[in-house]
Amino acid sequence: MSENAKNDLLAMMLGHSITLGWDAISAYQRDSLNDITWQQFSQYISTGELFDTAEEDIPENHDQNGSSTYIHANNLLLGQPRLSFDAATLGDAAASLQIPFLSGFFSR
Repeated sequence: MSENAKNDLLAMMLGHSITLGWDAISAYQRDSLNDITWQQFSQYISTGELFDTAEEDIPENHDQNGSSTYIHANNLLLGQPRLSFDAATLGDAAASLQIPFLSGFFSR
């Protein structure tokens, strides 16, 4: 993508819609999205509705065939979620979300 993302986006939109049925396009800076994600995560934690990971068995591989091997999660504490758009382009606007584990452990 060139340094002028606005002009690139306008050029892609010229003569046809690229919104895939949506009525609007919204643009945010990465830091702003991370702030919003953190605010939402913090509000969720403050309600006391955070999922309980005191004792959780998680299938080791996440395919459709199922897994006979499980990873046991115990007392996990999650950290601040972070969004990344490092590999995103106008043609492939993928994002990744990382949530670190601050404490707890996994075992097989």
